[in-house]
Amino acid sequence: MSLRQYTQKQEFRHVLEVIIDLSNTALFFVWLVLTIGFAILYWLMAQYVPEHSPTLLTNPSPLINLANSLYFSIITATSTGYGDIVPQGYSKLFVSAQAILSLSTFAILITKLVSRNQDYALQQVQRMTSEESLHNLFEEMFLIRKDCDRFMQEIEEHQTLPDKHWNDLLITYERFQVLYEEVPSFYTKAIHFYSIDPRREKLLIEAVHRTLDRIVRFVDTMDRHAIDWKTRDDYMEKFEELLETTVTTFQEWTEHIPEERRDRLQQIEHDIEQLQSLVEDIIDEA
Repeated sequence: MSLRQYTQKQEFRHVLEVIIDLSNTALFFVWLVLTIGFAILYWLMAQYVPEHSPTLLTNPSPLINLANSLYFSIITATSTGYGDIVPQGYSKLFVSAQAILSLSTFAILITKLVSRNQDYALQQVQRMTSEESLHNLFEEMFLIRKDCDRFMQEIEEHQTLPDKHWNDLLITYERFQVLYEEVPSFYTKAIHFYSIDPRREKLLIEAVHRTLDRIVRFVDTMDRHAIDWKTRDDYMEKFEELLETTVTTFQEWTEHIPEERRDRLQQIEHDIEQLQSLVEDIIDEA
């Protein structure tokens, strides 16, 4: 491909991109201008070169010729083609050009309208999916709190935590990490086509705060009843992993939440500080 051909191809692509980027109103206006412009061209041909103008445009009245020209231009632009007026001579070239330009413009307009409806439908689906995910997160957070309550009740009644509950506890921590890492995504429209509203955000913050607070209370319950959790390597590994995930995700959450609502996260920040202090106490004891 020569440089000239490449340049022409790039210019054509640029023109096409400009046309595609036009708004629906602008595209319709372009189509309308093409239709009226070709109507005037057919009328002028009927006035000055009638042998090359479409048939039935040779009426003595210029106004009737103009009306017929507009009618012929419209049925050409819409590819209706009733056959009552047909092109002849040089007008065949102009009719062909109009058909290509008008139908191409109309096709782009229809495609954009359909695409817009599809985008809207996709956004609605994404919104419902995100709201369902948020609802599931609320339910799962509630179940995690219930698990913590069950563990605390077991400790209060029996002064110990059986091995099967330790395994359940590790799974509970893992569930919380997975759920908590999803929180910042509810603020990212690029992912969900949906951004959480202030009312649901308030419920989300409350759910996370209650769950973190319940974890802190559970750990405090183990300390009060002398449950030796600090020497269990599997538990400590998962607990430190949970703390790291909590801190990292909280920082990301803080970046995404609108600044005017950032103070709502103070309770969660306090819960994280309590969890961090537990780890620091272990390090000091060591």
